[in-house]
Amino acid sequence: MSQPISWQVAVKSATDNVKNGFIGSGPGTFYYDFSKYKPQSFNQNWMWQIRFDRAGSHFAELLGTVGFLGLFVYIVLAAIILFISWFLASKEFSGIHFIMTLAALIVGQLVYYQNTSLFFVFWLILGLSVVSGWIKSPALMRESKISFKNFPELSLLLMTVVIIFGSAILALYFYGAKYYLADMNYSKALTILGEPRVKNLEKAVNQNPGFTSYRTALAKAYLIEALNEIQKPQTERDSAKIQLLVSKAIEQGKAAAALQPNQVANWETLGIIYREIGGIAVGAGEWWLKSLEKALVLEPTNPVLYTELGRLYLAAGNKEKAGESFNKALEKKSDYAAATIQLALLLERDNILDEAMAKIENLIKDDPYNVEARFQLGRLYFNNNRADEAIEQFQAVTILIPNHSNARYSLGVAYASQGKTELAIQEFEKVLKLNPGNPDVIKKLKELNGE
Repeated sequence: MSQPISWQVAVKSATDNVKNGFIGSGPGTFYYDFSKYKPQSFNQNWMWQIRFDRAGSHFAELLGTVGFLGLFVYIVLAAIILFISWFLASKEFSGIHFIMTLAALIVGQLVYYQNTSLFFVFWLILGLSVVSGWIKSPALMRESKISFKNFPELSLLLMTVVIIFGSAILALYFYGAKYYLADMNYSKALTILGEPRVKNLEKAVNQNPGFTSYRTALAKAYLIEALNEIQKPQTERDSAKIQLLVSKAIEQGKAAAALQPNQVANWETLGIIYREIGGIAVGAGEWWLKSLEKALVLEPTNPVLYTELGRLYLAAGNKEKAGESFNKALEKKSDYAAATIQLALLLERDNILDEAMAKIENLIKDDPYNVEARFQLGRLYFNNNRADEAIEQFQAVTILIPNHSNARYSLGVAYASQGKTELAIQEFEKVLKLNPGNPDVIKKLKELNGE
């Protein structure tokens, strides 16, 4: 992350309230700080959809996560050790190389984040600089002897400590092995689809139930399987399986949100689940709204969330609130295509077709490879009796995504409207291959073939 953004996020986090000012948001919580406090200008960056889990500067990250007090203590500790070590080393002419390395590491922390290697090296060099510089100073280093001959109980105490320490190491290895296997199953799941993916993600969750990324991935996998089952013909659809998969998806989504309630991705995933099951689950819309509202509290500058909120209002029939949400999304990111398309569709609902088409035409000028924009523009052209221009847009979509069923279906309808029966049949046959058994497509083909 760039230095200016890192410091903006850190300062906003540290000055948000008294608690954050003193002790920060907590060690390792920069991911939450970034989502909540990132400036709106970051949305114009090409990396705007990335949620950074660390700052570009270690000092900035410390300010955000441990506050002004934590940063002050850290700087004072390093400065005291550096100063005393330098003072002693300059007299003895030893340990200067450690001190210079330590100074370089401290300066580097101003302009670079702290990874595991740098973290280890920093504290190692800090310790070595103390040993090399201080050990030769009689004033600071005095030899002391302690005899345990008169304490026979010490043997039992030491044995107890050794047993506890050994047990802790064994437990660490046990859980470490489980977490490693969980990572292996998760990595394998990312390379496969269908039920095998679900099985591997279930193993990962069972092996490391506290890691929410596994749970959100499993929730999405359940949802995909449920949606695939819904798309099957009515006679082949398993309603009990759909209900079970939906229930499991919600269960995993809720568990992830409960484990890490301040992680916006968890609420975002839960919102997606409720959105997709709106037609088959009672009360899904209400829970979708609650998930989005929670996510917006955690990430108030995210245009995607405002667009999702607008879609929710639109599904509920509230066009006014939907428009407000889409406009808010564009306030957060002026070139956000999804919000522009949704506003155009709102204009279409009000039969303001020319303005709707103009919006998407301008969008395509700036983003010619936007498939959704081209498809919607083609649909608007066709509904406005501009079939030739509609066909041009649908063809562009099929060039970009050859298996785009909706574009090929629309091409078939457009060709049929112009009397180009053979071309229409070709497109509907392609759609039928992509969607076997689709009754609407079969009916269209029968009509075109004169059956």
